[in-house]
Amino acid sequence: MSNVLDRIYSPATRCVVRRQEEQYLIYNTETDELHLLSPIGFYLYSLCDGSSPLNELQEIFSAIARHETDALEIPVAEFFNRLSARGIVEFTG
Repeated sequence: MSNVLDRIYSPATRCVVRRQEEQYLIYNTETDELHLLSPIGFYLYSLCDGSSPLNELQEIFSAIARHETDALEIPVAEFFNRLSARGIVEFTG
């Protein structure tokens, strides 16, 4: 069984992203649900390109997050698990 951090995700094509004041609105057209991401959550989501495993995204995010005051309150793997459960990202490998 592979490590969770070896997983690769890509943005779901059925989702539409819009900036909403200080947050980002993601609309899942398949489920007709709206989801809000903070700027730091959206930045991490934007790193999800379908070619980088979570361990690489975690390293990039960790290096940048050290200099940010707005922190992600959960581990990167859990963040992507939650996005996946909501149909915002898809597991591709």
